[in-house]
Amino acid sequence: MPAKILVVDDEPTMHLLIQKAFRRKLRQGEYEFLFAHHGVEALEQLDAHPDVDVLLTDINMPQMNGLTLLSKLASRQVETPKAIVISAYGDLRNIRTAMNQGAFDFLTKPINFEDLDITLSKTLNYVTQLKEAQIQKEQAQIAQTELSRQKALRESEQRIVQFLDAVPIGILVVDANGQPYYTNRSATELAQGITLLTSDVPGSLNAYRSNSNKPYPSETQPLAQALRGQSVTVDDLELHSAERTIPLEIAATPVYDATGQVVYAIATLTDITERKRAAQLLADYNRTLETQVAERTEALRASEATNKAMLTAIPDVLVRLTAEGLCQDVRQSSTVDTVLGSPSFWSVGKRLDELFPPEIAAQQLHYLHQALNTDQFQVYEYALPAHPNQPSRYEEARLVKLTDHEVLMMVRDISDRKRAEVALTTAKEAAEQANHAKSSFLASMSHELRTPLNAILGFSQLLGGDQSLNLQQRDNLQIINRSGEHLLCLINDILTMSKLEAGQDKLHISRFNFHQMLLSLYEMHRLMAQKKGLQLVLETDPSLPKIVRSDESKLRQIFSNLMGNAIKFTSSGTVIVRVELKSSASVETEPACVQVEVEDSGPGIAADELDLLFEPFVQTSSGEKSKEGTGLGLSISREYVQMMQGEITARSQLGVGSIFSFQVPLQVDEVAALVLDEALTSPALSESGVTVTLQPSNATDAVGPLEDILHPEDFADLEPGWIGQLHIAALTIDNTMLQSLLEQLPPTSATLKDKLLKLVEEFRFDLILEALRVTYPDQYSED
Repeated sequence: MPAKILVVDDEPTMHLLIQKAFRRKLRQGEYEFLFAHHGVEALEQLDAHPDVDVLLTDINMPQMNGLTLLSKLASRQVETPKAIVISAYGDLRNIRTAMNQGAFDFLTKPINFEDLDITLSKTLNYVTQLKEAQIQKEQAQIAQTELSRQKALRESEQRIVQFLDAVPIGILVVDANGQPYYTNRSATELAQGITLLTSDVPGSLNAYRSNSNKPYPSETQPLAQALRGQSVTVDDLELHSAERTIPLEIAATPVYDATGQVVYAIATLTDITERKRAAQLLADYNRTLETQVAERTEALRASEATNKAMLTAIPDVLVRLTAEGLCQDVRQSSTVDTVLGSPSFWSVGKRLDELFPPEIAAQQLHYLHQALNTDQFQVYEYALPAHPNQPSRYEEARLVKLTDHEVLMMVRDISDRKRAEVALTTAKEAAEQANHAKSSFLASMSHELRTPLNAILGFSQLLGGDQSLNLQQRDNLQIINRSGEHLLCLINDILTMSKLEAGQDKLHISRFNFHQMLLSLYEMHRLMAQKKGLQLVLETDPSLPKIVRSDESKLRQIFSNLMGNAIKFTSSGTVIVRVELKSSASVETEPACVQVEVEDSGPGIAADELDLLFEPFVQTSSGEKSKEGTGLGLSISREYVQMMQGEITARSQLGVGSIFSFQVPLQVDEVAALVLDEALTSPALSESGVTVTLQPSNATDAVGPLEDILHPEDFADLEPGWIGQLHIAALTIDNTMLQSLLEQLPPTSATLKDKLLKLVEEFRFDLILEALRVTYPDQYSED
């Protein structure tokens, strides 16, 4: 390759002389000369021929002299070309300047071409040395770079292996022969206990078709296809072991060398167990969703049709208003014209104060701002000015917020409703007057009827004790008693129902012995059951509270009504009364919940009669046939249960029997239960296997020893009948009866009255009973 020399001189003869002097080397291809007439042209040549080895330049030249050219070359900071300055001005200053600018040598004109040949040879040798040194330096840098690259490659490979081991999916690489080249940790764990690759076909996995025991075809397996140059992904493949089945998604791709030959195949193995499960759930969900969407779409169509029909039918005007009361839009059906007048009344672009009188417009703006400021639904009414000879008109407006600056107003004519309200108020007042008259009549008639009835019943009971009466006379007296009692019961029920309807009946809370009340009810109704040949059974929960606070009278009546009905309508079999504690009181102020069931083996009640069973004066078919009762007992019972914050229900089956049940809360009085030193067991209950026992108290007597309270002489001169009633009242813990008996005591028994009052206040009925046992051992020793 010839040495390339650039000659820069503004004398054309110089160019010719140089070509002539070195024509032999030019012919032999040792030199190649380029020429420029000044420095600017030289720079252009250098840009076009960056491989120039030597620069021969004059100093004095137009446009750019040689020294400036040297300065420009020095600023490029390149090793070549090396400059030789040839100038007629060979003074020391020019030489120094040229050398300082990077000139390799300096020759003076006229040129001695032999010297120039020597200088060129020397310079070219130097340039050759520079190029060789540069090549060696570059080779050394390349070698160093290669070492660094290889080191970085090894480190990168190590990092890649670490990264691949950390990847949560399996990675398997096989070579061109299908032999394993690399397996990451996840792939090893996936294939635990499984021989991953087979020897059948290169890249063939020991795999099966999804959801089967059929081997996956070797030729279509992902790695086998990748070794044939195909990229493939499958998710219908499974690995099987004795303990588990692993569904996989495998993505395989070939790896090529520089010649385009497949040298490796790489596959990712992803356990898609959860994906399969999720896909199944999603498919199930989509099916359900499609069904729901279809149903809701149909419902939406129906709803839209309904809404359209409603909007057409409703007698409302829908108005969209701004915060300033400006009408933005009006919607109304054709039926509204007859209700709210001309459709031009509500006009888009008009304000409320242009449509209504000032006071009504101010009212509407007030509620409009309330709806905007509070986000709450606003409802108000207003009266429109009446036209001559026409009735007053009333409208109702409903406001709901649409945006921060708009509301929707729904306007309806309520004139008919207002007139109906006036008529209803008038009718209500008339009904209240009639009801008051009815109540007065019932109260008066009940008094007028009960007074002679009580006399009739009293005399008939006295006559019944006359031993001289014959059998016919006794039967007649029994008929009088039964008829009188039935009529008295009817009067009492009607009067009670009247009070309940008028809201005049209230709860009268008192403290009483719940166990004793159940025993007395059982004894009273056991005789009724025995007369009909029925068995009455009382089943009680051992954890039932003893002393409770409630309305004892109403609770007794509920029990009596249900037990009496069960006995009345049962001709044979058993009546069972179950009383159990549903929930006990967790704190002293919290009531306990008691559930009662009365079950009979009577004829049962038809399903269509159950819904009306608790209505006043309603009787079932059985009740109408028996011609007994008023049809008020169950109604009164329901009212009493509801007053006690409880609920009552009935269920029945024709030919099997009925079950009436109710739940009521009872306030438990634990203190009174502790001081009640009494154990009562009913023989009748024992015979039926049911026993209710009040446990003795270990509490200290709060009122002192017995001898300091009551003495036998305290009961002297008292009538035996009064003593018997006192015993009954203490035994049944009847506060009302006791208070009435104390009021009957004469002034001479004031001390006894005070003592008894003190014992009643302390709820020490047991001491009263004990005093009666001591004073009258023959009559009351067995209580």
